[in-house]
Amino acid sequence: MPIRKRLITLSTLFSILLLVPSLLWAGDSQRGGGARSEIHLQVATNGYDADSATGPSIPVGETVIWEYWVTNTGGTTLSQIIVVDDRIGAVNCPGSNLEPGQYKICYALGTAIEGQYGNRGTVSGRDTAKHRVTDSDPSHYLGVDD
Repeated sequence: MPIRKRLITLSTLFSILLLVPSLLWAGDSQRGGGARSEIHLQVATNGYDADSATGPSIPVGETVIWEYWVTNTGGTTLSQIIVVDDRIGAVNCPGSNLEPGQYKICYALGTAIEGQYGNRGTVSGRDTAKHRVTDSDPSHYLGVDD
């Protein structure tokens, strides 16, 4: 019995390729009613959004206050929210869950050192289907002598 080869026409192949992105995104609807899971982090140094150097000038030896604004920008509840700073380590945060649209502010304290300082905060959490979401944001200051 001869083996028959089945040929896929170009139009069939094109139709399949158009369908693939829809199939890939279909998984999102199973993460929580069709809503996407997203988180956003904004780090402020002494009240300044200092994404690029130099950031605010802070006298050496003075207190540096970092605020980590964590916002659930998606449409599903997020849990197990953790904020880590690449220079400081774990950051103190109230609670571990955020409903869609909610935010919380986490804080860390330090003492200004001389020269240009840069750090990066990273937040991670899990949606209701236990998928990980993450975001990061840099911050800077310039430690100056009085």
